[in-house]
Amino acid sequence: MQAAHGIAKGDVLQRIAGIGFIVGAIATLAGNVVLRIIAAETPTERGETEPVERIALLVLIMGFWALLVGAVGIYRSLSTGTAAVWARLGFYGILGGTTLATVSLAIDLAASSAAAFWVAAGAITGTSEYAVAVSLNVIANSVFDVTIVGYWLALLALGIGMVLSDTYPRWLGWALLVLSAVVVAVSVPRLFIGSNPTLDIVFAIPAGLTSIWALVLGVWVTRKAW
Repeated sequence: MQAAHGIAKGDVLQRIAGIGFIVGAIATLAGNVVLRIIAAETPTERGETEPVERIALLVLIMGFWALLVGAVGIYRSLSTGTAAVWARLGFYGILGGTTLATVSLAIDLAASSAAAFWVAAGAITGTSEYAVAVSLNVIANSVFDVTIVGYWLALLALGIGMVLSDTYPRWLGWALLVLSAVVVAVSVPRLFIGSNPTLDIVFAIPAGLTSIWALVLGVWVTRKAW
């Protein structure tokens, strides 16, 4: 096995990283649950619940940022050998994925506001408000599909680094590998055929379990570093 820097008691960075995973896990779970409920509403209902949707999107953005902080801890804890190479690939991939996620969710914020304007204008199709709302929604969905593939490919690399090291429990690394592989396998078809209820459900399960994985890892890291 490759040597690793590890996680030491009192390591401030690892404490922050552990908290980042915990906060990120809770925020992404909560944000996604609320957004999934809102997605089932009619366009008119979504326009009327615009403040709730905006809050959920902001919570989700903060969740991605918090998970990035957690990923810094893994990146720094695996400093030598093959594990470190995969951890670097995973971290920089997550950095790029977080950027894409922020852009995608920011467009969703704009789409939410556009939907509210459309409802306020009478919720009539064929208007400029309707065209703007639809266009922003299409753009946000396209960016999000690319984000999913890139982000979970990065998590896959991070999982490989964890499996190759002695720093983390191997079952956590293997769990991340399996979840990431499933999400990528489900998400690639979305790039070509778009979203549909079946793919959405199959994606939501491993994506939600990834948040739970982050919560478990965050607790483990925090206890190890505190």
